[in-house]
Amino acid sequence: MKYYLIEATTQVLYSGTAAEKAEELRRLRQLRDAYLDGRHDSPPVRPSVLNAWSRSRLAGVDPDKRQIDVFRRPRLEERLVRAALPVVRRLADAVSGCLAVVVLADGQGVLAHVEGDRAVRRLLERVQALPGADASEEASGSNAVGTAIEEGRGIQLCAAEHYIEGFHTFACTAIPIKDPITGRILAVLDVTSRAEDLCPAALELVREGAQQIMENLVQQLARRERALLDQYWQALKRSRRAGIIATNGETVIASREALKLVHSEDYPLLFLQAEEALRQGSTIERLVTLTDGRPVRLMAQPSYDGGEYVGTLLLLLRSVGGTGRTASRPHRTPDPFDHLVGVSDPFRRMVETARQLLAEKGPVYIWGEAGSGKHALAQAMAVALGGGLQSVDCASLRPGQLRSQLRAWARAHTILLRHVDAASPRLGQALLDLLDRLGPQARVIATGLRRPFGAHKEGPLPRLLRRLAAFTIEVPPLRERREDIPLLAQAFLRCRGLNSYLSLEVAQALTRYDWPGNVAQLESVILSAAAAARGRDITLADLPPDIVHAYRAPRLSRWEEVELEALRQALLQTRGNRSRAAELLGISRVTIYRRLKQCQRLGIDLGLHV
Repeated sequence: MKYYLIEATTQVLYSGTAAEKAEELRRLRQLRDAYLDGRHDSPPVRPSVLNAWSRSRLAGVDPDKRQIDVFRRPRLEERLVRAALPVVRRLADAVSGCLAVVVLADGQGVLAHVEGDRAVRRLLERVQALPGADASEEASGSNAVGTAIEEGRGIQLCAAEHYIEGFHTFACTAIPIKDPITGRILAVLDVTSRAEDLCPAALELVREGAQQIMENLVQQLARRERALLDQYWQALKRSRRAGIIATNGETVIASREALKLVHSEDYPLLFLQAEEALRQGSTIERLVTLTDGRPVRLMAQPSYDGGEYVGTLLLLLRSVGGTGRTASRPHRTPDPFDHLVGVSDPFRRMVETARQLLAEKGPVYIWGEAGSGKHALAQAMAVALGGGLQSVDCASLRPGQLRSQLRAWARAHTILLRHVDAASPRLGQALLDLLDRLGPQARVIATGLRRPFGAHKEGPLPRLLRRLAAFTIEVPPLRERREDIPLLAQAFLRCRGLNSYLSLEVAQALTRYDWPGNVAQLESVILSAAAAARGRDITLADLPPDIVHAYRAPRLSRWEEVELEALRQALLQTRGNRSRAAELLGISRVTIYRRLKQCQRLGIDLGLHV
């Protein structure tokens, strides 16, 4: 296959005598010296080598440099690691007898793994060609890894064909490993030996290794396509009237109803909508006009399986009346809940409850774990109610400050009491008194961590919570709405104007993590990861170690997750008292300790901040 072709170095270095090889190495050195001196009267080197030298000079690389001096963290996607590491280790065993090593670098040219002959590894260590070393042409001049990335194909460089002095000891053969769908370079596979030990087997070993890695990637892709098919069938069951198309950029699955609606000329427009929905990380709904002039309502929804993107679902409905405008959103009144991100059932139920309570007259108490999004929901409700808003943080407000708030509260249409369950008893009583004085037109929305009718002692604060809980909304923790996590992460990046995107492994890792700090913690992690990624796609290397550890740890079964959540709730209800939690659950205290030890071993944070 063309993809696996590798441009080899000069033939004499393979088949010549020892004297002929030595003469060829001297010739290459003279050609490099002539290039650096600006003399071009010598016989030319290969065009690819000359181009690589030119790029190296333009990048300002010092040709006299004797070792790599730029280091970064390698950024390999988890699926690439799964596909490549077994091949790298098999090749390392094969080349160790040939006095060579196998190198795996990331798509930017940063070395990640170096395995094989010990003597060659020691030579590489002298030039700092270690994991973390930047072998891109921009940092280290022409070399097989960096030049394969620049050329987008396999290449072999020997001795003075390398730009910097420190690499002249080596012969390197490398080929880029590309994403089977997008063609993006994911990694580079390289075999390196001493220049005098170069043998024809290097070309074949690298070629076979690259082919095996690509086959492994394709096998993983097949699992994703099966997941896409499952998502398609689920969508078909949910909506029999809509035409449904599922696509991941390469595979397209269309229902009978969709085939009735669209023609082949319509697919480019539809795929543009699928790409935009994926880029935004959220569902988009639009009125579009097909090539035959018929308007249809389109919903494009990115689809995930276990946090991994598997494709986008396109739902098409015939539009009754009116004419559509291509890729334009129908005019409608702005929805104050539109900025809240989520597609999960718990999220939808929460938003629908908030909508319904807008028509009620009594106070609303919004409760849930810290960082789960209570304030965002409360603000959305306040915007929907309209009029003036007066917001108070009860955790920091002193009772004596209430008097100064009275006039502002009297003018406000909505009063938002944040952290009301953290108020002091004196403030609780003062708020109770103040609520009695408020006119009937004022709406009160309160947020807090406590259950509104939990086992609290008597006093002003419990009475205040019961008074405010005429209507209640529970905000689900992030671990109960995992399908929203990739959407939220991409929304945080978009809101900051950042161009980074999540790799598939990162989306999976974020989805599997339990997020004791909920949405607030997710936002902090994503923004920190984007800063570390510096404009590139975010990979596992940019995430905190505990999230990566949780991703790589054994996964719990669905039954174990239910059991773990019951244990979490019992410990929260008893404020961490294990004996009482065991009584509530009807199990022994020993079982409680055993479950907690299992959580510690698996790196599971129960989030018991009591």
